[in-house]
Order: sequence, then C-alpha cells, then structure tokens
Amino acid sequence: MTEEKCCSKCHKTQPLENFWVRKRGKQSGRIFSWCKTCVITYSRDWKHRTGRQQSMKTNRDCSAFLGVNIAERILSRFFDDIQRMPYKNKGFDFICGRGFKIDVKSGCITRSKHRQPYWFFGIKRNKIADYFLCLAFDSRENLNPLHVWLIPNAVVCGKMNIKISNTVESLEKWKMHERSLNKVITCCNAIKEPHA
Repeated sequence: MTEEKCCSKCHKTQPLENFWVRKRGKQSGRIFSWCKTCVITYSRDWKHRTGRQQSMKTNRDCSAFLGVNIAERILSRFFDDIQRMPYKNKGFDFICGRGFKIDVKSGCITRSKHRQPYWFFGIKRNKIADYFLCLAFDSRENLNPLHVWLIPNAVVCGKMNIKISNTVESLEKWKMHERSLNKVITCCNAIKEPHA
C-alpha cells in the first residue's frame, strides 16, 4: 500500500513521492510538509515578488518570453480550431484541427561582424512534432514579425537546429514553407496594444 501525506499548504493528500526529503541539517531525512508543487510555486512567486527573478511575461531577455509569451500567444490566434498544450509539454505546443502536432519556434535576427544576419531555431532532434512553426522577429524590443515558416518534420528530421540566413539564397530555399504574415501581424498588433 502506498504511503500518503497531507500537504500543509494545499491540504491535498498525496503519495509520499510528491514530497521532498530534507538532505541536510538537523532535520535530514524528514519529509517536507509542503508538496513539491506548492514548494515550486511558492519559490517561483517569491523570486518574482522580491525582484530576484522576473516573470517570463515581463522579462524580454528570457527565452520563454519570446517563445511562450509572444509566439505561442500569437500563433494560438493564427490557427482556427487548435488545442494548446500546457507549458513545457514534451515535443509540441499545439494540436491543430486536423490532428497534427505543431511545435512553435521563434527567434530574433542575429547579427555578427563576420556573418550574414540569420534566425536560429532549436529543433533538438524532435521526432514528436509533425510540423515546426517558425516565427522570425526583427528584435526583442520591437517584436515585428518578418517571416513565418511551417516546416514539416521530414525536412528537418534529426537536426539539432536550423539557421535561416537573411539572404536571397537562403530565403529562396525556405520559400516553399513560408506562410502569409498578414494574420501574424494582426495578432502581434493586438498583443502589443495593451502594453503601449
């Protein structure tokens, strides 16, 4: 029979594996009174309240700000009849009305002294998603979308990442996967308005 404990924070009775065990100090070996979920939530909220860490919704330097807070919100409005997955869902962010798994990727143009400007999208050898929806922005400050590509997994299968240079040759290579920006621009403007 599985042992259980009641969390003193959320008051839910849960299996002991949902609680951490103290590893140091006088109370070493004792089980925390709060469940793991409550500890993580409190810790994250405390960091935001005290200014030690900004929320991904406001921290423009956080990679999740661009990927989750901006790109996924925009693209959830871009498609009709989609099911959005929870944050950190493994392998994909949406299921479209046709049942395809879509992983959203976003990036801002990177400029270097010795290379042409480019966008970088981390694919991480993802074999779960059917398509990668890659949204290319001009910068984190302006968040103006410049391109959107819907790339089948078969095209990038097994790759860790893709780099699309801002050159005629590179853009031509990816042209067959590019989609219209009209709806994306409308969505971007709708998201920017409340922050203005």
